[in-house]
Amino acid sequence: MNDLLTLLQISIVSVIGILGFIFNWLLILAIQRKSYYYQQHQHLHQLTGSSSTPVTTPFIAHSSITALNSLQQAAATVAASHLQPTKTPKFDTFIFSLLINDIIVCNFLIPLRLIDLSTGLPCDFLCYTSKFIEKLSAVIEHVIITLLIITTFFYFSKTRFKSLKHQPSISRICFFFIILSLPLIGMYVAGTFSITVNEQQNLKIDRSSCKKTYVYIQESTQATLNWLCFLSTYVISGFDLLLLIKIKLSSKNWTLKNVRNLPKYGEQSPLDNVYQMQNVSNNTRSTQLQTTPPNRSPPLDYSSYINLSEFSDDIHTLGNSTLLLLLFYILFYVPYWMHEISRRQSQSPPSILLLILNDLYLFTHAIKPLCYLITQKKLRSHIWAIIRCKTFRILPQLIHRKSSRMPSMNNNIQSHNSYQY
Repeated sequence: MNDLLTLLQISIVSVIGILGFIFNWLLILAIQRKSYYYQQHQHLHQLTGSSSTPVTTPFIAHSSITALNSLQQAAATVAASHLQPTKTPKFDTFIFSLLINDIIVCNFLIPLRLIDLSTGLPCDFLCYTSKFIEKLSAVIEHVIITLLIITTFFYFSKTRFKSLKHQPSISRICFFFIILSLPLIGMYVAGTFSITVNEQQNLKIDRSSCKKTYVYIQESTQATLNWLCFLSTYVISGFDLLLLIKIKLSSKNWTLKNVRNLPKYGEQSPLDNVYQMQNVSNNTRSTQLQTTPPNRSPPLDYSSYINLSEFSDDIHTLGNSTLLLLLFYILFYVPYWMHEISRRQSQSPPSILLLILNDLYLFTHAIKPLCYLITQKKLRSHIWAIIRCKTFRILPQLIHRKSSRMPSMNNNIQSHNSYQY
């Protein structure tokens, strides 16, 4: 029976590793493809002379979208001469960091775990490496998720509240939060300093070749560190959950508010901006009042409307995917922390069923791409295009060769724009 459950655990860990490897690499390629087309889209907006000033209404009529698309198609030939290296958007950078962490787990931690379950790790260094990657990947994943939520909140607040002065930049927020997270990272990593001895005879008892010995820290200190890590993990997760709910409610209220203001901006036609002069009256003062154009709202910036519409949609999908990811993190790490805390207090070896539940935390590293694929339609389309082997970028040598031949053409375009405007 024990051999059957051992084979079941090895099969579960193997399936998690294979799925995590495939899904994480697919999502990384999808983010790169999305970033490439995002850069093309932004560059077309610059070529059409669109303003980057945000507008309060994130919606736009279909005729205006058609007009903007015609301008973009007219500038498509010019866009080929402005090739630049692909830049990843801010929010995709955090997702990219999570995926790199998952790939490290799938490429290093899961193979070590499979060796440990089947034959046992052959040396002390691999025992320490396995535990170190396990703890470090858990805390890095939690820090990145929290940083993603806090950055989303400040970015959304910065877009909503334009009247606030001295708004902190996102890079400063990230740096400040990483400094605050150093004690938490230290608590996680300090628990790995006790894994130093490798004993093969213990393999038949608890199916693990690494036995705990307390050389650098005491057993009571180890138990205290585990309790502190457990409490801090779920306190921060609760704070993240409340902040994420606040972001979703604020985003919904912001969208509804701008929908109510839509007729005030959308009813005006560009022809209404031309003021028709009245007949000259005998009274000079009334003539001056009549010839003074009435106060009009600024002309519609259709590209800004499209950008804000995409911004509202990105905030909504990002909130859904992060909420789903946070719930999976909270759920699957409960057996892990229960195992870490309980095995210090009981002298009897843990049951095989508890050890199988302990490995469920690895499932978060494979399920993360599915959280984004379920909620984000754009990534699904890019992944489907990658599966069908559609190319999405040019080789760097071709980019460098073509960009080196284009300075004169770029100068001609800039001079033409200066004459035009």
